[in-house]
Amino acid sequence: MSRERHRERVREVRDRLARDGPPWTRDRAGDFDVVTVPERDCDALRDLLIAEGVETVVEVGLAYGSSALAIGEALVSVGAQRPLHVIIDPFQATDWSNVGWQMLQSAGLDAIARLVLQPSSMALPQPVVPGALRRRHDRSGDRTHTPPGAPPPRPFVRAGIRALPAVLMPARPGEVVVASARAAPPPW
Repeated sequence: MSRERHRERVREVRDRLARDGPPWTRDRAGDFDVVTVPERDCDALRDLLIAEGVETVVEVGLAYGSSALAIGEALVSVGAQRPLHVIIDPFQATDWSNVGWQMLQSAGLDAIARLVLQPSSMALPQPVVPGALRRRHDRSGDRTHTPPGAPPPRPFVRAGIRALPAVLMPARPGEVVVASARAAPPPW
């Protein structure tokens, strides 16, 4: 499939998700509207990742997949030789009935995505992406930094959009870690 056709396929799935919602939701009134990242914020995230030429993204949390689809659209649009989207969500199969992962599969993004079904506190200390920055802030308030001797990381980049529910942490050119919207903000 050509890059342009793949981008169109991802865009179709994103549009369908925003318009119709997911094929399955949890038994909570209005859960999709409460949990999902708004489409305009997903567009802003996609545009930022494209502008940065990102090739590798680590995302914490998948839920219904709206932000993951936007990240996938960015990765496809950039046209890297080996794009990679690592998604860490220990609850995707149990709490979310794999609906987010199924949305990615329907967009053909499972070819460039890897779903890690472990808590971020276990998955992030491991090298989920070779050479990726492992500095992060998770729900527990724990922080992990780059290994001793590594150059200091560039500061966290916060998108200039107040509602954007992600913290982007640049690793090195072409790589970024996306922290969960539900994480407490870093103390600095």
